[in-house]
Amino acid sequence: MKQNSHSGLFVATYTPMDEHGGVLYSSISPLVEFNLQSGVSGFYVCGTTGEGMSLSTRERKDIATAFIEAVNGRAPVIIQTGHNCLREAAALAEAAAEAGADGISAHCPTYYRVSDVPTAVECSAEVASAAPHLPFYYYHIPPFTGCQIPMRDFCQVAMDRIPNFAGVKFSDTRVDMLRAAMDVCPKSYGFFFGCDEMLLSGLASGVRAAVGSTYNLFAYQFLEVMVAIQQGDYHRAAQRQAYCSSLVAAVARYPFHAAMKALLTRSGIPCGPPRLPMARISDSSTSQLIRDLEQLGFSLSRQS
Repeated sequence: MKQNSHSGLFVATYTPMDEHGGVLYSSISPLVEFNLQSGVSGFYVCGTTGEGMSLSTRERKDIATAFIEAVNGRAPVIIQTGHNCLREAAALAEAAAEAGADGISAHCPTYYRVSDVPTAVECSAEVASAAPHLPFYYYHIPPFTGCQIPMRDFCQVAMDRIPNFAGVKFSDTRVDMLRAAMDVCPKSYGFFFGCDEMLLSGLASGVRAAVGSTYNLFAYQFLEVMVAIQQGDYHRAAQRQAYCSSLVAAVARYPFHAAMKALLTRSGIPCGPPRLPMARISDSSTSQLIRDLEQLGFSLSRQS
């Protein structure tokens, strides 16, 4: 099970919604096709980007199934099942397995903060055991969970406690701690780097796969970073990363996920606004963002 075969860019999928916050299931298949055509290697569904924590359990099950069916085996699909209620998280993991997911992932509970390794591992074990035949990737995202435990220590315990533990989605800037975690795991374990604007740092640390929200639009540009590294052209890799980071920074001047969803909508895939508590973006700000990106040499018309 623990095959480190994943490589390339995994897109953290947005959940398309209508103006009233209802899930727009009709946009999921076009969004999948749009991403596959851009060259992504896989999909990470119902995570932070997909507003998983703002969705009901029923919605999350249905969204996971819709993405799995739309991908139809053409790329791996990992379903994020983290929840403040571990029984709900386990139910989501079980449903993902039944729907045909290629893997599951989960962050630890976030309201009652987890502050020690044994608790984080036990929470993960409860979720992972609901889908024992799927690889389980712990979702490390301390800015959102408040869980600051070293992934090196987590991995050492999880490898013995969780039979289907397969690696970590590492959404933190501490690449030194990422490398330390990788060093205690066999090479068969998989690590996904989750900081788009620091992709080059993750690649330099040895990761082969990344998960990110901006890959929904900038996959081609980020793939140039990966190709340059593979070719040993580190100067070009640094140049292309700097360009990608400028694109991310342009989006970050606006309500980030609302801006990304608006850009996808302007690209022909209706994604709507995010749900509260995330802010919306106005049409005028979206138009200004498009102009900002065009000044950087990026055109939506060439992406669709």
